[in-house]
Amino acid sequence: MKLKRMKHLTLTTIVLFIFLSCKDKETYVDPCTNGYLDAGEVKIDCGGKCKPCPITYIPSVSLTMNGSQMSFPTKALTYSSNIYFLTFSNDTMNFQLNLGSNDSINTYVMSANQTFAQIHSTHYTAISNATFAFSANDKTNKRMNGFFNLTFYVPGQNDTLKITSGQFSDLKY
Repeated sequence: MKLKRMKHLTLTTIVLFIFLSCKDKETYVDPCTNGYLDAGEVKIDCGGKCKPCPITYIPSVSLTMNGSQMSFPTKALTYSSNIYFLTFSNDTMNFQLNLGSNDSINTYVMSANQTFAQIHSTHYTAISNATFAFSANDKTNKRMNGFFNLTFYVPGQNDTLKITSGQFSDLKY
């Protein structure tokens, strides 16, 4: 009977050992790579204790023209012949602003040279009260933000476009 009991105990020990050996071991899942927004993360798997989140750029140009707010789907900031040009347009309007050659964070008077607006077939080639400011210039990623105000007019006519609260952001140059 002792032998039978010993065999039973040995068999139980072997089964228990196999059961415990086969049990899934809990594996550590790094919260910074698990694909979920965990506590402390700014976005999924970034920010907080994880790696910094990538910068998301959303280029935009918006303004108020003669009291109406608008934004523009087509926009660009180019640097050509030592001059920054801000261009933006939609289905019916096309603008170009000469922002000069200085790219320091500051407020400037806008150059009338090569600054114009076109709405349908009307060309606004003269400006007044034209100022702009660069508010940020990321020279590493070549992106700039700024503000502008000006009035366009057609010489010899009473037709004006008063631009206020103009701003551009995250434009690559």
